[in-house]
Amino acid sequence: RNGLKPFIKYINFNHLMPTRYQVDIGDKLKQILTDDIMSDVVKRHDARKEVRGVLKDRYVGQRTYKPKGSASKAQRAIAGA
Repeated sequence: RNGLKPFIKYINFNHLMPTRYQVDIGDKLKQILTDDIMSDVVKRHDARKEVRGVLKDRYVGQRTYKPKGSASKAQRAIAGA
């Protein structure tokens, strides 16, 4: 089950921690989120929907992780051969 509930918020770059994860859709998000949009509640609500669409297009529907113990009998038979 995949659910996306994005939020839009101003942050201080000094409070960010470096991480190994990168978002390759930053340019699209920068185009959607401008200072003008952040100042108006209605525009911010609409922008959140657009951000949700961008994130959904990029991340939902990707192949999910399966633990090693969940292989089917056919997969175990092929692996054992």
